[in-house]
Amino acid sequence: MRRAEDDTPAVTVVIAAHAAHDTIVRAMASLLAQTLPDWEAILVADDATDYAATLAAAGIVDRRIRHLGSGGIATGCAAARNVALPVARGAFLTRLDADDEFEPDRLARLLPPAAASGAATDMVRLIDDATGAELRCTALPPGTTHADAATLALLHCPLAPLVARDRAPAWFAETDIAEDVLHLFAVEDRFGPLAALPVPLYRYRVRAGSMCHGRDGAERADRSYAEIEARLAAGAFAQLSAATAARARTVIAAKRAFNRRFAAAEAAGFVGDFQRWCTSLAEPPTPPGSTAAPPAHDPRSG
Repeated sequence: MRRAEDDTPAVTVVIAAHAAHDTIVRAMASLLAQTLPDWEAILVADDATDYAATLAAAGIVDRRIRHLGSGGIATGCAAARNVALPVARGAFLTRLDADDEFEPDRLARLLPPAAASGAATDMVRLIDDATGAELRCTALPPGTTHADAATLALLHCPLAPLVARDRAPAWFAETDIAEDVLHLFAVEDRFGPLAALPVPLYRYRVRAGSMCHGRDGAERADRSYAEIEARLAAGAFAQLSAATAARARTVIAAKRAFNRRFAAAEAAGFVGDFQRWCTSLAEPPTPPGSTAAPPAHDPRSG
């Protein structure tokens, strides 16, 4: 519930929206359905359009929803989210993509482990947006209670951790694909391994033609990975310590190699996007191990 002394919401949910009028009602409805009502949402329009009107037309008018503009058009999801950071008031911070959804108990279940560790994540249910069919669920090894950024990144699916706002890193606006991977490493830099719930509480919609699932997805991802590798080697990401940047570089290289396997499958005749290819594998992407116990140090101590 809200803190009586300053009316601070427990959670700020940041939503970047670009050409999302056909999905934003669904996304916002999943937020309104949360069993934890103590949240605020900051919806950042990245296309200079009026999402408040779209929501109002669907009967969604709620004082907890705040509307901002990114200051441009197609500045990118990370840059748009960062616009919300200076005005976010929640004790904890997470994101919701404008075409995805939360399970009703997502915030309620993530808040306690995040409060204990500084940051927490759940697993993701990947859904074919056209049919509603489940493609796969991400999973960690049984018994995992905390997981490092490398382990989480090798699930090959974007995660949306809940992070203490006063120490939350900005999103990596200077990158294309895989900004979410860098964000995981930045969170780990501040809090240590993330508390990890084994249940999928985030519904990730796989939409044909979206940024990560277009026809040029593999080529675009390879370019992005190459650029990130070079920038990590040069120490160009100020949010990451040198040791963390080195770990991130190893993971980006692994993800680039995995993406090239997908590109080879496409060249050999596979029809579908990256996530459908992951689903088609005999052994879906699962990290080889994780930190199964909390770190010995206090993760909030830096």
